[in-house]
Amino acid sequence: MTFLKTLCAAALFSLPVAAFASPVYQSGGSILIDASVPTDILGDFFDDGADGLDISVTGSLTGGVLSADLLVSDGTGSLLSSGSDLSSVFDIIPPDNGAATQDTATIVFDALSGAETGLFGSTASVVFSFFAEDESFGFIDTASVEVFSDLAPVPLPASVPLRGAALLGAFAVSRRRRQ
Repeated sequence: MTFLKTLCAAALFSLPVAAFASPVYQSGGSILIDASVPTDILGDFFDDGADGLDISVTGSLTGGVLSADLLVSDGTGSLLSSGSDLSSVFDIIPPDNGAATQDTATIVFDALSGAETGLFGSTASVVFSFFAEDESFGFIDTASVEVFSDLAPVPLPASVPLRGAALLGAFAVSRRRRQ
């Protein structure tokens, strides 16, 4: 029984002490890419619309300069929008021995506006995950998009595991008194 009590106390102290960043918005859809001009690329993300949340990202890469727009909306109106992008990172990995590899594209937007800008700091990071190997006729199907806030996650107070340990101790003492 002592081992079980020690194990329970150890489990309480091993609880996470900070929340991890999770996406504020996420959805799935398709990407349309038009690269008919060798130096220019136009891209549009189309939300599948199944969840009532619409995420739209339109962008162009002209002469190595990205220009993109973000709009997140639902039935009530614009939740988050921006016409100003700060940076982008494209991580396109070639297939590994014929096996498809997951690729990502990250665009960081600033100058945010909309009803839910309070959930974000000064920027929003939009991360696309897709398999470029599935591209046909300029479409990449089954792309997912996640919109992250730059605000730090709120840490779990250190007193929570301590309170749990105190409750466990009080329970153990009261149980011992009953026996």
